[in-house]
Amino acid sequence: MAIQTLKRYVVTFDMYIWADTDADAIKQGKKFAKEISEKDDSDNGCSMLELVEQPFGTLTNRKIKI
Repeated sequence: MAIQTLKRYVVTFDMYIWADTDADAIKQGKKFAKEISEKDDSDNGCSMLELVEQPFGTLTNRKIKI
């Protein structure tokens, strides 16, 4: 029987979060990342790397320190 060798990949996601404050957006993003990380026992680590405020209908954004 041949041993299957799995390759490891990095996937980058982009999503919108609606929140009243920067702190609430950070809390929601970190909670989502934690839920993904705890899905199973494999090495599916997930973390929030960056947060920017992107007002609807604008081309500008504001990077938020996390």
